[in-house]
Amino acid sequence: MAIAQIELGRVNATDLARRVDIAVNRVRSQLLALEAMNLLAEVGGGEGGRRMFEVQNRDDLFWAFVQNEFEEACNDADTRSLYVSSRLRTEDAQEAAKPTPTRPEPLP
Repeated sequence: MAIAQIELGRVNATDLARRVDIAVNRVRSQLLALEAMNLLAEVGGGEGGRRMFEVQNRDDLFWAFVQNEFEEACNDADTRSLYVSSRLRTEDAQEAAKPTPTRPEPLP
């Protein structure tokens, strides 16, 4: 998803790993998999000898699919977040409405 959002269409594993907070080796393996599917291509080296990958065809249906799935997941997460937040506020209000004991109960 992060690759689909990059405007220049060029990425490297190290920078992308920092952006998405995933281990570099996992990001690199995904970049190589996308390269094997001809969705990315390795281009000239970046700073410090980093391998740079470039999106081959931004109009490919794969990138549109990824973007769409991400947006749906975000919408679902927002909906779940609102539900959970609302429920927690209700539970907090119910807890606050309970009478508080004035002294602790004796131990058995």
